[in-house]
Amino acid sequence: MTALRRFAAPTLSPGLAVALWGACAAIVLAVLADLVVGDEDVAGYRVAFRLVGAAFVACGLIAWRRRPDSYSGLLMTATGFLLFVEPLAALSGSPEVRALGDLLQDLWSITIVWLLLTMLSGGRLVSTTERVLVGAFVVEFALTFASALFWERDGNFLRCSRSPRASWSGCCARDWRAAALPTCSASCRRCAAPSWRRRSRARWGTRT
Repeated sequence: MTALRRFAAPTLSPGLAVALWGACAAIVLAVLADLVVGDEDVAGYRVAFRLVGAAFVACGLIAWRRRPDSYSGLLMTATGFLLFVEPLAALSGSPEVRALGDLLQDLWSITIVWLLLTMLSGGRLVSTTERVLVGAFVVEFALTFASALFWERDGNFLRCSRSPRASWSGCCARDWRAAALPTCSASCRRCAAPSWRRRSRARWGTRT
């Protein structure tokens, strides 16, 4: 029993559950209120992202509570909250906070890829391919951070240089990120689909 606990997800205590539910409700109300009373028009896909974020948090907390031995609920909860990073930052009047929100707006891609690859293994990376794919999205985010060091925008407190050479370096990092993202996404789909079918057949075979 002690050995098995090492592989279990962190326990979702009643106090933590109440805090996370409350945080989710407050965030959703704040974001939706901004959509209703805000002056700026929001693209449809951004509205969808806000609703998906709320669904991920709700389903993740339920799954985390019902299956404490699995990391899937924790990953879903984290993905949902990360989807709210950019909308919450956009509510701020500070250019620095908005810039930070733009920097972190794609951080959820790491947790969603982790979740999709490990849905049938309890949120655990069980193969080298899965670890490499998750690592690729971590590298993709690192390239985003690197390009932010040379962003020319208000509130970019990370900018380290204004020289033409630095701007060229930022463009290179951004181009590498743009080129790597479709490849990583396609590799993720190709890896997840056969694994899902194989493990589904194995699970149904054990039930019959």
